[in-house]
Amino acid sequence: MRCGRRRIPPPRNPENNPLYRYALRYRLAYDSGLVRDVLRIFVQTVFSSLRRPAKKQYGIRKAECGGMTFVQRFGGAINLNVHFHSAVLDGVYHEDSDGRIRFRRLLQPTDSEIKKVTASIVKKTQRLLELRGLGPQAGFEEADPLPRDQPLLAQLYSASVQVRIAVGPGAGERLKAVRFEFQPEGKMAARCCANLSGFSLHAAVRIPGKARRQSENLCRYVARPAVATERLSRLPDGRVLYRLRHRWRDGTEYVIFDPLDLIGKLAALVPPPRFNLVKYNGILAPAARWRSRIVPAGPQDEDNSRCSQFLIQSQILHLAQAGPKSKPVQILRIFLPNLH
Repeated sequence: MRCGRRRIPPPRNPENNPLYRYALRYRLAYDSGLVRDVLRIFVQTVFSSLRRPAKKQYGIRKAECGGMTFVQRFGGAINLNVHFHSAVLDGVYHEDSDGRIRFRRLLQPTDSEIKKVTASIVKKTQRLLELRGLGPQAGFEEADPLPRDQPLLAQLYSASVQVRIAVGPGAGERLKAVRFEFQPEGKMAARCCANLSGFSLHAAVRIPGKARRQSENLCRYVARPAVATERLSRLPDGRVLYRLRHRWRDGTEYVIFDPLDLIGKLAALVPPPRFNLVKYNGILAPAARWRSRIVPAGPQDEDNSRCSQFLIQSQILHLAQAGPKSKPVQILRIFLPNLH
């Protein structure tokens, strides 16, 4: 694999080699089948972690879980970084002896439980990559058809995942940044978060089922676009300055793009054909058996046909009429560690 003039050699260390992680990010950028399989592993593992306490606490043997996942392709510097944002109900549905659907709320997971879930995701994902011939010892150049079929797109992807310049005289160099000297404060360990072998899982956000404003803000956050235009400006020499949403640990607050390279970065963020970015999971899936029994019906007037997809997703997420005690839990699953 190449990034401009920079070649990524085959990985040596299976889990801690950053070049292997970049190569995995690169592969996820265009392999919709791999993204689908990894997402399935993630969702099934999270749902299993909900069914176990439901069985232990309530004696429920057939519990149904639900969630909605947004596949995001971008990082904070308009770089290519495929990861998942999932809003998962923090409880399970089951059918009682009278045939009625009931919702049972579960306690917030502990830090140790989050670590177990992360470890299980890592193990299953690594097994999946090995079965597909994409493990740490695999030759990515032989297993990667994109440079042969779409060499320019492969170059854009490869540079973007490494936050490097893709096109122009500085191709392959690190993206130019504006840094400020500062003394970083001691960082406390985040609650309900885990990092293992380059994978990270965050499950610290909980929103009450009837908190509609918070639910809307959550939907807006996970469905936000890649570029915040209010943080984009043009320098006198024609280059483009982009202010980061959060300052990086090395003090970086701005990144600078040449106009042509910025176009290349945006091109890398466009999903390939048939690469769905919104997925409904479990009981909220389109073909789920109980979906029509727990998702509240919308208005039936003529304005209903003009409802935006965002409003429909918000309605499904709230589930206020179906389960007043239900609480969506935002779980941020990031495949690989932050570049900063």
